[in-house]
Amino acid sequence: MKRGALALIIVLLFATFVAAPRTSRAETAQQILDQLKAAAQARAPHDSFQKGIMTIYSPSGYKRVRKLVTYAKGYPYGSKDITFFLAPPELKGVAVLNWTYPDREDDQWTYFPETERVRRINANAQKQDVGDSDFSYEDTKLFNDVVAHSHKLGTGKIIKERDMVDGAPCTVIEFTPHAKDVTQYGKLVLWVDKQDWTIRKIEFYDRQTGRLHKVLTVSDFVNINGDPTPQKLEMVNKEAGTRTVLRFVEIRYNQNLSDELFTQRSMRRGPPVLPGSF
Repeated sequence: MKRGALALIIVLLFATFVAAPRTSRAETAQQILDQLKAAAQARAPHDSFQKGIMTIYSPSGYKRVRKLVTYAKGYPYGSKDITFFLAPPELKGVAVLNWTYPDREDDQWTYFPETERVRRINANAQKQDVGDSDFSYEDTKLFNDVVAHSHKLGTGKIIKERDMVDGAPCTVIEFTPHAKDVTQYGKLVLWVDKQDWTIRKIEFYDRQTGRLHKVLTVSDFVNINGDPTPQKLEMVNKEAGTRTVLRFVEIRYNQNLSDELFTQRSMRRGPPVLPGSF
């Protein structure tokens, strides 16, 4: 069940990284976070189709590859997304459905073809590392909450005005959540490129030990419909010595996706055929 939840990183991270038009220079960490929120709202597509290849590396360099497609759609009350695994054979047919709400806990289900059953994923499972990867659902959920609800969730401060990441000058923000029960992380450090309002890097620090736990880097930006869009996400687990790379090989906006696609019935049917899919 946990392996299917991994694919949710695609939609949730991707939607936040879409850039907004350049605005005036932000003077405080909160102003920067507010402009990131405006960026996500201004440029979010009505719906999207994404095709990805995920490669999971062990400390010795051994790798495993997954192929998947994700469909997402925005609604006035939140958003919905569904992911289908297409490879390897042992994961083919696994599906994950997610309904996200701004004012309550999300609903999430997974489907395994060998059992032909749809099961709900509980909150505890979302906090764990997903399957063999270095992502968890909480990583994505927390970051999106910081962008969308930073005033309520915690406090931020600028710790460096300029730091280069992959050739991009970034402002570095340290964000500390208020409540201990919000997340397993004691703080996040974000690298924000204010030239195009994209996130280039995030560090996740363990709440109990204070040590750097994970590092997410975002790269290989391309222009899609006028927006700088990342084609590569890499999550490194500093403590375990593992890493996971997610590459987008195709991204399409505004595909006029049907509401019926985002249902438990659709999980059993499998992905619809779209141009350029696997």
